[in-house]
Amino acid sequence: MGLIRDDRIHVYAVTADEHLASMLRQTVQTDGDLSWAGWAHRRETAVAEIPDSSPDVIVSDVSVPGSSDVPVCEMLLDKFPQIPVVAVTKKSDRERAVEAIRVGVTGYLMYDDGLEVVPQALRRAVQGKLTFSDGVLEALAQAVGRTRPPISPVGVASRSRVDSAAWEAAATLTDSAFSDLTPREAQVMSELARGHDNRTIGRNLGVSDGTVATYIKRIRMKLGAATRSELTRISVRMGLGR
Repeated sequence: MGLIRDDRIHVYAVTADEHLASMLRQTVQTDGDLSWAGWAHRRETAVAEIPDSSPDVIVSDVSVPGSSDVPVCEMLLDKFPQIPVVAVTKKSDRERAVEAIRVGVTGYLMYDDGLEVVPQALRRAVQGKLTFSDGVLEALAQAVGRTRPPISPVGVASRSRVDSAAWEAAATLTDSAFSDLTPREAQVMSELARGHDNRTIGRNLGVSDGTVATYIKRIRMKLGAATRSELTRISVRMGLGR
């Protein structure tokens, strides 16, 4: 007889900090809506265990040892695009926070702010909603303010592709109709508006074709778009990809 899965949110943690792992586990286990699915202190262990653990959400430190040079949150999102990732870290590193948001984390929480907000962030993550610490929101606002041009982005060539994507993602997220999209999903919509296929989108964003397909499916569900073509039309109407 197979294992019966309850209706709680199953949480898997990835961090090399044993104290943080212990605190996260205690926080999860004392919340009636959450269930502890496991913990890995190295990337390779996480990649091997997550498929069998079947978590609903991953909570990850932004710095975890392993063989890959790719930031751990980006690696997790690439390997398991169907599972939202919430970053929890001790360090108040503005550039690292902005980078994590850019690659598509569904939350970024500062350890120093306390862990009482973690359960709410995890519940919001499985609903596709964003949760960031105040300091992280300030960092994102500063980053967007630094890259956003004083006029329409059309024809502005001085911004890098990454900064442009970050600006477009942040601008999209300010529209109430798109408030449930992650920054990464907003970037995918921008690529769709440019008429790019999955292979081109994957190359531009540094992810696989399959990951792009998963993002598009998720975005269609969130926005109620019946087809890819309809989603592309929505992207164009929003003024993305210009």
